[in-house]
Amino acid sequence: MSRGGPRAGPGSSSAPRATRTTSRPRSSTWPTRGRRPPRPPRPEQVIEVARLDRDAREARRVREFERGQGLAPVARPGETAGARPGPGGDRPPDLDRIAFIDAPEPVLVVGFATADGSGELVAHDPFGVGSSAMFGELLDRCLHDGGPLAERIRGVTRTKAERAERTYRQADATARAHVESVLVAEFGASVRSDEDAFDLMTEVDLAVMLGDQAGALERVVHATHRLYEELFRRLARGYPVSVDSVRAISPTETLRRSAIEEAAHRVGFQTVPRLFDQDLREAARGSSTGKDLPLRKAGALALVAAHRNAEHPLHRLAARRPDLLSALAALGTMRNRVSHGGRDPSAAQDAKWCRELAALAVPELIPLH
Repeated sequence: MSRGGPRAGPGSSSAPRATRTTSRPRSSTWPTRGRRPPRPPRPEQVIEVARLDRDAREARRVREFERGQGLAPVARPGETAGARPGPGGDRPPDLDRIAFIDAPEPVLVVGFATADGSGELVAHDPFGVGSSAMFGELLDRCLHDGGPLAERIRGVTRTKAERAERTYRQADATARAHVESVLVAEFGASVRSDEDAFDLMTEVDLAVMLGDQAGALERVVHATHRLYEELFRRLARGYPVSVDSVRAISPTETLRRSAIEEAAHRVGFQTVPRLFDQDLREAARGSSTGKDLPLRKAGALALVAAHRNAEHPLHRLAARRPDLLSALAALGTMRNRVSHGGRDPSAAQDAKWCRELAALAVPELIPLH
């Protein structure tokens, strides 16, 4: 045995061998069992990265401007944009920490306002994109505070309103003169003597001239209804029906309905709507005391009076229009409709129908004046 320990000979199989190895990382191309793939970024993370990128670009632009102008940096990069308001409740940026290009200067923005046909101010956007609520509020504040500019604005609107009023009055006078000449030619000069009939018929024609404008049909319908209401009131006063004469036919609704229908058919009317099924004693009592009866009650009395008098004007009306009672019921329905509705596509036809109905009443109204 030699000093230093046994040595393995060249042919010994038990001798240890020194091997050279290279330190290389093991490839990890195969997925590891039990580990999840990485998750995609959340939307708020994407938004935050986009914000940081935008702020960095803004900071770079400010720094380039400062270097080009020889200015000292006022804010650190990343603070130029500052905190922005958002869903997280970030506070607005501090203006004293922002690198301004120059000291703030007042900017004159030229806008204009116009006065419409009625003299109301319409504030237009200074940048030409329609009306401007902000500019309108500035004008209102200016008018409220007073001063020379406010007086000039008020002068313009006052002049515009006065001019519009004069134009309206001239147009109204011209239209009324035309309507008056038409009514005189149609009904004779005696129509001027009956102020109620003349004014109501003038209202009908003026409203008809408006065509399908908003509110025109309502004016036509109401004026036509008032014409017939005035006609039947005059008939009730001119051909009175005593309370005692209708006492026997008023106890029950069936008897009253039968008596009114018989009177209407004898006069010449085709059908009798439920509108005229009224308490005759109550209507006769109100008429005798000088009370202005509504159309339905005055009409019921007029039917009974016409049945007893062959010279009653309703005979002429029935001969000219046997469906008059049904037309008056339709007129009442139309009045309720136009009072609670908007524009009606059949407004022009309905106005013409009302005008023809109104013209039928005028010749019978004038002699009763």
